[in-house]
Amino acid sequence: MDNTNQKRIQILMPNEIRELYERPAFNQTEREEYFALDDDMLKVLKGMDKLETKLYLALLIGYFRAKPVIPKFQLKDVQEDIEFLCKTYFSSSKPKLVTIPKSTRSKLISKMLSMLDFEHFTKLHQANLIVRLKDVATICIEPRYIFDECLAFFGQQRLALAGYTTLQDLITDILSAERQRTELVLSQHMTDLTKQRLRKVLNRKGLLNSLSGYKGSARDFSPAERLCCSTESSGLLRLFRQIYSFEACPTT
Repeated sequence: MDNTNQKRIQILMPNEIRELYERPAFNQTEREEYFALDDDMLKVLKGMDKLETKLYLALLIGYFRAKPVIPKFQLKDVQEDIEFLCKTYFSSSKPKLVTIPKSTRSKLISKMLSMLDFEHFTKLHQANLIVRLKDVATICIEPRYIFDECLAFFGQQRLALAGYTTLQDLITDILSAERQRTELVLSQHMTDLTKQRLRKVLNRKGLLNSLSGYKGSARDFSPAERLCCSTESSGLLRLFRQIYSFEACPTT
């Protein structure tokens, strides 16, 4: 799918994006939990040459355990976590807070995922996710609901969570495709008169939004409010019945 000419929809608020994707900040209790390394993990670390790469791998393991997102960080940014790891596993050695090369970081990420029995998000996974989301979109087109389905997919498939913009693009494309599918289905079944009425409704600014405010039961409204609601919505209800009446009719 390609959404080059589409505007990405907003799904999460900025604080929610940070909460989901930012590197976790551990307290002492959390360090003891998430940086707990078993014998197999320690064996892998001991087989590596440089202390700095050992630490970076251990840090990746701990952060990914806390949230299945590949974190971005420099050793100089996580000195308290490094101090804990050095005291616990590396005889209080003093590492150099160097920048890990991109190629080395990529290899360490792959190793971490393998150790934790996770995978990268691939084109094949994306194709399977698109199939799932297309099906979901026929039931609900709320972006947040579809995003939650994405999270469920990544968890069930044991995949590192894709970047937020990647998921934004997918969901934007899915909703666009569902809108086009719906328009095609309706155009094949609606009469010209119904199409004309629907266009008037969609082009009348504020009408649909104003009706969304009537969420309580009828007994919560005053007589005047019920009359107002009835006057505004009666035409819409008749139109919607016309639009959806084809579902009860056999197709030819």
